[in-house]
Amino acid sequence: MTCNGLTAETVAELDPRTTSALQVVTLGMLGFRAMSLGVQDFAQPVQDAIHRHQSRAQTAWLIQQGREHGFTDINLDIVYGLPRQTEHSFAATLDTVVELQPDRIAMFATRISRASCRIRRSSNAPAGCSTRTSAPRYCYSRSSG
Repeated sequence: MTCNGLTAETVAELDPRTTSALQVVTLGMLGFRAMSLGVQDFAQPVQDAIHRHQSRAQTAWLIQQGREHGFTDINLDIVYGLPRQTEHSFAATLDTVVELQPDRIAMFATRISRASCRIRRSSNAPAGCSTRTSAPRYCYSRSSG
């Protein structure tokens, strides 16, 4: 998009669980060429812990729809340090993300303090707040080995 001689990229933040084909078509027609999808993690125990269930198939479908309707910059957001996440489960998520062939991958860290665990547990949130994952070490070893 251009405004007053300046060019700006417009990015649609989409949820694979709820985005429809019509929405993707409409965004493409409006000139959107970039989309960001919040994956977080594909492991079932992690999805249970964070109350966010989304399958590889849903994510792959949305990426395919985006490509078919003119999206040339597709980003997947993943998070490490989530409750119930292990190095093995995170590695599997990374492998799945790479198989999906996004143009970019954004990795975010989660830090959960003891205070937030007490708050979460008091509101019936799942246990597992103390889980830590060392994603930077894992990513380095995967790329250098």
